[in-house]
Amino acid sequence: MNLDRRFRVGAVLCLLSMSLGSGVAQSGEDRAPYPHGTFRADCTGCHAANSWSPPSFKESWDHGEFGFPLAQGHSGVECRDCHASLDFSKATAACVGCHFDRHEGVLGADCSRCHSTREFRDRVAFLRMHELTSFPLPGAHATVDCEACHAGGADDVIDYTLNTPVTCDGCHLSDYESTQDPDHVAAGFPTDCTQCHSLVGWEDGDFDHAFFPLTDGHGGLPCGQCHVGGVYEGTSADCYVCHQADFEGVEDPDHVAAGFPTDCLACHTTAQWQGAQFDHDAMYFPIYTGKHREAWDSCADCHLNPGNYGTFCCTNCHEHNQGDTDDDHDEVSGYQYNCTSCFSCHPDGSD
Repeated sequence: MNLDRRFRVGAVLCLLSMSLGSGVAQSGEDRAPYPHGTFRADCTGCHAANSWSPPSFKESWDHGEFGFPLAQGHSGVECRDCHASLDFSKATAACVGCHFDRHEGVLGADCSRCHSTREFRDRVAFLRMHELTSFPLPGAHATVDCEACHAGGADDVIDYTLNTPVTCDGCHLSDYESTQDPDHVAAGFPTDCTQCHSLVGWEDGDFDHAFFPLTDGHGGLPCGQCHVGGVYEGTSADCYVCHQADFEGVEDPDHVAAGFPTDCLACHTTAQWQGAQFDHDAMYFPIYTGKHREAWDSCADCHLNPGNYGTFCCTNCHEHNQGDTDDDHDEVSGYQYNCTSCFSCHPDGSD
């Protein structure tokens, strides 16, 4: 027997010995029963010829051929996590075969409506599913965890179809009751939050104050500055109600002594309190045009009696000697240095 032949025979005997030692080539009563039930596949996809256990999947082995791809969240899962029994024919592709149904079947068996193999909490799927309900999730509601609205029951089982409120106060009553500026409860505000708040953000509520526009200087003020004591019903829109202290504190001119009306808008604007403009030119004679434009700095320069602005006459500032009057002045009926007579010749306050 030459060397080459002896090598081939030895190799065969060696392989036969290894096979018998590992139990692969056993037959009859010594052979182990097939553990995988009716499941049939090429054993080499999981087992090696030189080592039957533990199994080792080949990269080319495709679990998807059996109707259940091991993709995304299912990749890398241990076999026994799903296959409690080695009888693979007993394994089910249904989600509840491995995952506990916290909803106890109330939402059906199609878990993919809300969950995916990419991530168990698939928020995109949640939103898409919620669009089919009586309460879609607009604005900030789309970012809230389910448990914030759907409270758990016994054994932490959540019934998403039972007694879940769809009104604002169903979830936000504590916010409503704890707000102090303004105090919603004391003011008797409605619990429909959408009248003042948007679905995008809770802060910066915007109430339609069209009956008294909150523009210019009135914009951005705390509610309590006008609604003293949290009283909202029947609050007066009269300027004097809020600005009495301003009205009484002004000295040039002294509004109280002069008996000015309390309608602040006659001289002031809502843009700012300073820089009041009284329409003196239209009601009396021009002081913003002509020679009077630069002849005064304050009302008191001409109105010497702050207690009675109606006693004003030209002669408060302009002396006129009646004995020096010319023919034109004499022709003025009842000329007694009274303003009416002055205005008949000097309607614009000029010489």
